[in-house]
Amino acid sequence: CLCELARVDAVILVLGESYRVTGEANSLCDISLPREQLEFVKRVKNAGKPVIGVLCFARPIALGDAEKYFDAILYAWHSGTKTAESAAKIISGRLNPSGRLPMSMPRATGQIPIYYNTNKTGRRRTSYYGEENVWVYSYQDMPSTPLYPFGYGLSYTEFSYSDIKIEKNEITRDELLGGNKIKVSIDVKNTGNFPGTETVQCYINNVAPGYARPVRELKGICGLRLEPGEKKTAEFYLGAEELSFFAGDGTRITAAGEYEVYVGPSCYAKNTVKFRVTQ
Repeated sequence: CLCELARVDAVILVLGESYRVTGEANSLCDISLPREQLEFVKRVKNAGKPVIGVLCFARPIALGDAEKYFDAILYAWHSGTKTAESAAKIISGRLNPSGRLPMSMPRATGQIPIYYNTNKTGRRRTSYYGEENVWVYSYQDMPSTPLYPFGYGLSYTEFSYSDIKIEKNEITRDELLGGNKIKVSIDVKNTGNFPGTETVQCYINNVAPGYARPVRELKGICGLRLEPGEKKTAEFYLGAEELSFFAGDGTRITAAGEYEVYVGPSCYAKNTVKFRVTQ
């Protein structure tokens, strides 16, 4: 009963969808928060209490304007019989989360398909990562960027990145095929007040491969457990397996040319170094 909200400090709303509308042959033409649930969220928010949304959906939903009614969001997916126990530990602070989104969260249904590793286009910047000029906009009525990007996630503490390094700036294809790798490292520090695990992510971009290739590709993940004030170094190794791809005829190609490496907390990572693969 909404009349009881005056007696509570915060409201936890568990929302979601039935398994009957998810999975194979169960698509939806509208993946926004169901209208009845949105109206309920608005009514609860109008009571003036903080609202924590535990969202149990089997797909990324388009929160759109609904996001502003939540003070915090825990995306629980369809996680099984331990969902309630796990959610209670996270919300109460007994567990500091370190999970990251395995999919992009769209703002509206019309944005799909939306994914971080979209192929490059003739435009100077792909709309997923933001626009530089008005002529690159994908939509006129909303931003082209996702609501939450691939790899995004929050913690009860905060982390800073510094001093990204690359072992060498050039390597030959023969060296890569012979098993050699390029080492990339970065320092990560817990700048908050609580112990936590930072999920460090490494992405690459083949600048001019001669093939249609993604703007960024995830090539490594490193979990660092850090106490407040503690600093550790995350390391990634890029070799033939990480840099190669399959062409249309099924052959595996390790392309020569310039590569960009991005390291950070999501696909929006801004710490970058470059290296070159020569023939």
